[in-house]
Amino acid sequence: MKQSELQNAWEQAYSMENMAAHEAEGRQVEYIGSASKGKRIYDFYRDDAGAYWYLVRIILVTGEVVPEQEAIFGQKKKRSGKRF
Repeated sequence: MKQSELQNAWEQAYSMENMAAHEAEGRQVEYIGSASKGKRIYDFYRDDAGAYWYLVRIILVTGEVVPEQEAIFGQKKKRSGKRF
């Protein structure tokens, strides 16, 4: 991957959480690279239509790297499988 593509992704990417809002739900994505800024790591992807998307990971004080949602809201709860 060229550095210029990563720069384009940085300037143009939308959050993957918003793919449906951009009418891009269901598109296939390919990882193109990552960039760090502070305690955040931005993972960039290009979809099969040429649009750029990103996901964010957070570096915790322990050094562990976790998805942004987990860093904000805590560990994901596992479902027991029982429904009442």
